[in-house]
Amino acid sequence: MALEDGLENESLVDNNAGHMEVEPSSYWRRFRPGWRTGILLFSALLVCVAFAPRRLKSIHFLEGLLPDGFRSLEVEFGHSKELPLVELGHVSKAAGKVLCVVDVAQAVGRVLLLGNSITAITINCDFGRIKRVNKRPVTKDERQRCAITIIGALVNTALGLGAASSSVSTCSGSLNVPANCAANINGFIGNVLVLAGTAMSADLSCPRNPEDTVKREKARIEQAKEAAQEAARKWLRNAGQDVSQLPAPPAAIPADTVYRQIDRCVGHLDLATTFVMKAGVIIADSTLHCAAENIEDSDDERVCAIDIIGLTGVLSLATRFYSLAANSCIAIVGRLGSFDASCSADCAGIIAGVTASTAPAMNLNAACHKAFELWNPDEWPKNEFVRQSGSKQGYTKTAISRMRAAYGDIIVPSP
Repeated sequence: MALEDGLENESLVDNNAGHMEVEPSSYWRRFRPGWRTGILLFSALLVCVAFAPRRLKSIHFLEGLLPDGFRSLEVEFGHSKELPLVELGHVSKAAGKVLCVVDVAQAVGRVLLLGNSITAITINCDFGRIKRVNKRPVTKDERQRCAITIIGALVNTALGLGAASSSVSTCSGSLNVPANCAANINGFIGNVLVLAGTAMSADLSCPRNPEDTVKREKARIEQAKEAAQEAARKWLRNAGQDVSQLPAPPAAIPADTVYRQIDRCVGHLDLATTFVMKAGVIIADSTLHCAAENIEDSDDERVCAIDIIGLTGVLSLATRFYSLAANSCIAIVGRLGSFDASCSADCAGIIAGVTASTAPAMNLNAACHKAFELWNPDEWPKNEFVRQSGSKQGYTKTAISRMRAAYGDIIVPSP
């Protein structure tokens, strides 16, 4: 089950799918924590590299735990120049308008999915109901699913706030420093949670335990059997035959369940489409930031690197949400989703969690420290030199572009 499926898919939450009842074998229990821990440790290492001071040697970085090391670190930051990540201006004015639409649409999508997350928490974490309905103790998988559900609600909250904060700048055409700082903080926190949640969720959706496979196939066969019975019943009824003696048809899907599945489908398609739009803007911007004639120093190389990291993140996110939509949209009519799609969504989410948390992590100092040194709230949104539409044809490095970079305005990928 993918992270989002675990949060909002009633067919999984209510244990209608047979695989949810399986307690994996001891072999899988020994194997699964190992690879999950490896992914988390490797991802944590990448995030730490993003924070590590570039100009300090390894031994100096380790000395940061000592008083002398802290002093050395303070002096190093004091003498270091501003580290621009991505220039504020985009390839055209239209790009800023596209980002405004993206931010507003993603904020709406997060609100839709948050409502489903809250509903799923009341189901997934109701251990008393699980014991009563299934007449057995709560399994480890069900406890893990509850934790994933809670993480997912936190993800939608953090990234919804991040998208709303980002829209303050993108829709006004002028960078609002407090809002941009909030967007970066929420983007970092939300993406770290995505990494943790999707790693745990992949533990449930990806392993090919034979018992799980048998349960899944039984559920699919039962669903196909019900569909065949309904088709036969309809044919006999149209032929004027009495069908009252036939087995009763399956109960109709509850209306509230249908509405929640529609909500999930719309939310997933919303986020998937807007991430494709954001990828287009990043590709266009990278034609400026990564052009050989515009790379003069290591700071310019970092700007280009952030573009590539962000592009990897948003493409992974688009893949993830299209995979989730493949399941949530067919669930509207009661069809069982594909576990391959759920696994694909989780794997894409792990990649996105790493890359999409690295970008805001590298930008926090610029967005939440340097930017406030130059911030004058009385000038916003009239401050022309920080306007996002300020990019001109014939990109050149100027003092103004350096100042824009110091504000830490980047395209933050947020799953």
